[in-house]
Amino acid sequence: MESLINIRRLTKAFGDFIAVDSIDLSIREGEFLTLLGSSGSGKTTTLRLIAGLDPPTSGNIVYRGKDISALPTRLRDMRLVFQDYALFPHLNVFDNIAFGLRVRVTRHKYDEGRVNELVSKYLEFVHLGGQDQKMPTSCRGTEAARRPGSGAGERPAGRTLRRTTRIARCKPP
Repeated sequence: MESLINIRRLTKAFGDFIAVDSIDLSIREGEFLTLLGSSGSGKTTTLRLIAGLDPPTSGNIVYRGKDISALPTRLRDMRLVFQDYALFPHLNVFDNIAFGLRVRVTRHKYDEGRVNELVSKYLEFVHLGGQDQKMPTSCRGTEAARRPGSGAGERPAGRTLRRTTRIARCKPP
């Protein structure tokens, strides 16, 4: 099976500090991958390089056969869920998920009917059906781990899934 992502000799230096040192990694479509390592070992930096949030010092990131190493983040069709709760506190659960669908600027925007359909689908996927009008601060602990954009390890849906993304990298707490 051909790789979805091929990383070759990827390096990231911050001055004299080498955060990622010439790594090679292949990820197949549908594969579940976990990066393990101690604090400061380059896990987050590697994810940021793949997402395009930081430019690599050297090496290549190839996605579906195309080198995306210099491609801007907004054109990569990938999402990174951070470990903190990146929610809009003034928006309810539904509107937190719908936000990206409503303001989408690349390719096409969704009409409100499609937004409603997708948000409802994703709420059911993370077992939050019927919770769409709750405010993020009123979610119980078990819901907080699943609330959209929470970045909780096992259910990182919300803002990650809402844009029909092929790749979602999740940073658990």
